[in-house]
Amino acid sequence: MENHTKAMNRRTPLSRTTPLRPVSAKQRGAKGRLGNAYRVVDAGPRACFACGSSFQLTHSHTLTQKQFPRHAANPANVVLECIGCHALYEHNKAGYALRFPEAFAAKLATIRQLEPQYYALQALKHPNLFTV
Repeated sequence: MENHTKAMNRRTPLSRTTPLRPVSAKQRGAKGRLGNAYRVVDAGPRACFACGSSFQLTHSHTLTQKQFPRHAANPANVVLECIGCHALYEHNKAGYALRFPEAFAAKLATIRQLEPQYYALQALKHPNLFTV
């Protein structure tokens, strides 16, 4: 118990008290490609894709990285959005479509171009949203 207390009192950075997991060459390559895509997007206008705000911008993937890892580093799949618009798109696509119809139409066009089969499936599932 004393050793634990001494480690906490020394104010040792957490990175030095816990073992770091090694990063594989594959992970480094994926992060590098994603960083390149972000740099391409960052070279464009520094404003939210949906509302035009320039405050608290974040990178937003139209097709999620988890579901479509092959498009994660594709600059066509990444846009800058403010945190509020990003959260709205992630959690309430219908609300996003009502509030920002032009941005939603552009995202649908991206989905149609990159993943036509997924677009068709989603159009069947949500016909009221996918009317581009």
